Amino acid sequence: MSIKPTKRDLHSQETKRRIVEAAKELFAEYGFESVGVKDIAEKAGVTTGALYYHFKNKDDIFIAVFTYNDELFLKSAEEFKTSTDPMGDLIEFLSETMVKRVEDDGEDFTRYRVLRHFDFSHHSGFDTCLYQLVHRGVELGCFKEGLSEEELADIFAAVYRGAIYQLITSVREVDARQLIKQRLRLLIEGVGK
Repeated sequence: MSIKPTKRDLHSQETKRRIVEAAKELFAEYGFESVGVKDIAEKAGVTTGALYYHFKNKDDIFIAVFTYNDELFLKSAEEFKTSTDPMGDLIEFLSETMVKRVEDDGEDFTRYRVLRHFDFSHHSGFDTCLYQLVHRGVELGCFKEGLSEEELADIFAAVYRGAIYQLITSVREVDARQLIKQRLRLLIEGVGK
């Protein structure tokens, strides 16, 4: 038996979605620190009271934006279960898909996320995609014997995270795509068959 949502529930879900979408756009354009709760409410077309009804504070909104982005990656993880080229997909996922996310989020918001709220819990959509691709690579015999899936996923994550950290902290311009691709190719030569 499924319970049909009420009009009030649907309105509440829509309001929350608008707040998250507005925050995502504002954080990407201006950075987390520069955006106020009033800015988010105004962009979403809601009162600050309505915003606070759904979210305790701006950090709570940040988590909702992060979760929204994360859910998009969980959909990709399903596709990776049947990858015929997990090594190629690893390179594509880390150097294109994830860098596009950084570009879409903006460097200021990415800097805030990485330096203040980086989650190494291995429960994110990023980690799920990465583990799925590594698992598929192990299934297809793409890696040298004796390396665990966790070790492989950790080293691939370190390459990506290191490049993004370099991007957001460097005083010189960094081409994250090229940096990740270069480091992944070197890594794959060392762990691949």
